Amino acid sequence: MRALRELAVAIAGRLIGFLARLVPRSPKIWVFGAPANSFGENSKHLFIEASAQVPEICAVWLSGDARLVEHLQRLGFCAHLRRSLSGLWIAARAGYHFTSSYASDSNEYLTRGAVLVSLWHGIPLKRIEFDIQQGPLRALFHQPTAWQRHIAQAYLFRRPDYLLSTSPWVSSELLAPAFRVPTVQCLDLGYPRDDVLAADGSAAMEHIRRYSTQPAIALADEVRSRGGDFCLYLPTWRDHEPNFMTHVAAHLQVLNAALAQRDVLLVIKLHINTPAPAITGIGALSHLRLLPSTEDIYPWLRLAARLITDYSSVAYDYLLLDRPLVIFAPDESAYVSNSRSFYPLMQEIVLGPRVSDGAALADALFDDARQLAFAPARQRARDRLFAYPAGGAARRICDWARSLPRSR
Repeated sequence: MRALRELAVAIAGRLIGFLARLVPRSPKIWVFGAPANSFGENSKHLFIEASAQVPEICAVWLSGDARLVEHLQRLGFCAHLRRSLSGLWIAARAGYHFTSSYASDSNEYLTRGAVLVSLWHGIPLKRIEFDIQQGPLRALFHQPTAWQRHIAQAYLFRRPDYLLSTSPWVSSELLAPAFRVPTVQCLDLGYPRDDVLAADGSAAMEHIRRYSTQPAIALADEVRSRGGDFCLYLPTWRDHEPNFMTHVAAHLQVLNAALAQRDVLLVIKLHINTPAPAITGIGALSHLRLLPSTEDIYPWLRLAARLITDYSSVAYDYLLLDRPLVIFAPDESAYVSNSRSFYPLMQEIVLGPRVSDGAALADALFDDARQLAFAPARQRARDRLFAYPAGGAARRICDWARSLPRSR
C-alpha cells in the first residue's frame, strides 16, 4: 500500500512538474520550507528577514502542517499548504526555492527552473550525504535502488544550484565534496539561524514568545522565573539506534542530582526523528525539562549558560557564544561502528571536555577553570569555521539573491 502511494505521488508530481514548466517564473517570489513540516532552521530565519526587509519580493512559507500555516498567517506572514492549489501555483511561479535540507522542504517536483538554494543545517562532524561510508545510509547514497533514486527518495538526488556554508574552509573541505557540487556553488555567507546568537537575550526571549508553541513559551517563562540560568542538552540522531536515550537515562539521573544541588534546570531537546518512547525514564526527573522536538533551538542556545551535546553541529554554532560546553559521548564506539564515522579534519577540532558517564559530565559541566582552558582552541575553531562570526547572514543572503541576474 505504501509503495502504491509513493508511486502515485511520484507520477502526479512529475506530471505537475512537467506542466509547470509552461508557467513563467518570477524572481520576486521566494518560497521557503523546512524538514518535517517544522518552522525552524536556516529557512525560518531567512524567511523572517526576507518578509520584513525585502519589500519588493513575496516571501512564502510552504508546509504540510495546516496549524502551522494558520499560525504564520495570523502573524501576518504569507503561508500556504504545500499541496494545496495555491501552494502548488506559488511553488511553480517562484524564482527561488530556499530549503533547510532537501527540495522536498518546499516541493521537489516544482523546483526545476527555479534557483534551488540549500541552506543546509549545520557544519558536519559526522560524514554526510555522499561522504557516508558506513551504516544504514551508505547504501542509499552509494547504491540506491531504482525505486529509491526515482520514486521514494528522489529528493535526495536533486542537487541544489547553490549550497550555503559558513566559511571557505567548510565549503572546500566538507560540504562541496559531500554534496558533489563545485565550490563555486557554495555561498560562504553564514547561517541565518546563527543571527539570533548575535542578538541580546531579550531579543531571543521575544523570538520564543512570538514564534514558538505554548509548551515552549511556558518553559521559557519557567526558566525566566528561576533567574534565567539553565543548561541545554542537545543529543543528535542515531541512524542505528533511534531509542538511544533509554541507554543514557542512568547517566541523566546522576546529572540530575548535581543539578538539584545547584537548583539549575537542564532543558533537553531531542532530534526531530527521535521517537517518543526514547524519553521513558527521564521525564519525571526533578530538574530536567523537555522542549518539543519541533522547536527552533537557536533562541534557546542564545539563552543557555552551558551546553551538552555529542556529535551534533550545534556545538559549532555555540562556539560563537564562547560559553562552557561538554561533549557527552557514552556510545561513541557504537556510533562510529554502526552509524557514521567522523571527518578526520573535524576530529582535530577540540571544543571542550569529552566525557562518557553522568558523574564526569556533572563535574565537567560546572568546572569553570577546566572550561577556560579550552578558550584558545575554541577561538582557533571559530576562525576556521566562520567567515562572519558577528551575525548578519540573513541580510547577506537576501542581498546576494537580489543581485543574481534576472534572466536565470
